[in-house]
Amino acid sequence: MDPQTKRAGRGRTVALTVVPLAAAAAAGPLIGYASRADAWWAAFLFGGILLAVVAIAIQVAVKVRDSRAQLTLAEEMDDLRLTVRDALLPVASLLAEMPGLDLLRRVDHLRTVGQAAVAALHSLVSPHADRARVNVYSLETAPLQMVWLAHIGRGDKPGPFVAGTPRGDAALEFLFEAKSAFYPDLGEARPAGYGGTASGYETFIAVPVFTDKRVWGMVTVDAPTAGSLTPGDLHLSEVVAEMMSVAFASAAAPEPSLHANV
Repeated sequence: MDPQTKRAGRGRTVALTVVPLAAAAAAGPLIGYASRADAWWAAFLFGGILLAVVAIAIQVAVKVRDSRAQLTLAEEMDDLRLTVRDALLPVASLLAEMPGLDLLRRVDHLRTVGQAAVAALHSLVSPHADRARVNVYSLETAPLQMVWLAHIGRGDKPGPFVAGTPRGDAALEFLFEAKSAFYPDLGEARPAGYGGTASGYETFIAVPVFTDKRVWGMVTVDAPTAGSLTPGDLHLSEVVAEMMSVAFASAAAPEPSLHANV
C-alpha cells in the first residue's frame, strides 16, 4: 500500500471514529452551559445540538455503509451463482438426453454436448479475458493424438496434438498425469515442451477429462493477455471437464462382458 493510500485510510478512520466521539463529548457541555447562561444561550444550545446530530449522523452513516456492503456482497454472490447456473444448465440438459439415445446417436450427440460446454465456459470467462478461446479435445488411439471436438473463440480451429512430436508428446504426457495446469503468464513460466503457436496466447488453462477407467481428452482455455485468466477460471474449467467426462463415457461403446459366453 502506498503512503498516500495509507494516509487516506487513516483519514477515514479519524472521520469515522474520533470525530463522532469528540462531537458527542463536546455536545453535552455546550448544551449544559446553554441552560445556565444568561446570554448567547441560543448559540450554545444550537452548537451543542449540532454536534450531537453530527455524532449520530456519522454513526448512522457507518452502519448504513456496512449494511450496504454486506448486502452488495450477498447480491454479487447470488448473481454469480445465477450466472454459472444459467451457463451450465444447457450442458446438463444435453447430458440428461444421452442415456435415452442409442450408441450411434450418442456419438453424434457428444459433439453437441462439447460445443455447448465450450460456449458455456467461454461465456463465463470472456467478460474478463478478452478474446479468450475455449477448446475440448478428444483422445484418439489410432494414431495416438488429441484432436479438437469443440471450439469457440478467436482464431482458427486448433490443430491436433500428435504423438511423436515435441508438442504432442508434452501434451499427451500432461494428459496421462491427470492433473490440471494453470499458467497465468507464459512469459514467466511455461510447461515443458511448449513452443508457442500461431494462436498468440500468453496465458492458458488445461484440464484433463478422465474417469476412473480411462482418459478421454482435455479442456483448454487460453487468452492473449497475460494475467487475464484467474484461479476461478481454472475451477470452472474443472467443472466443465467433469461434465465432459460423463458425456465421453456415455458415448463410448460398452466393454465386453466377462460372462458373455457363459
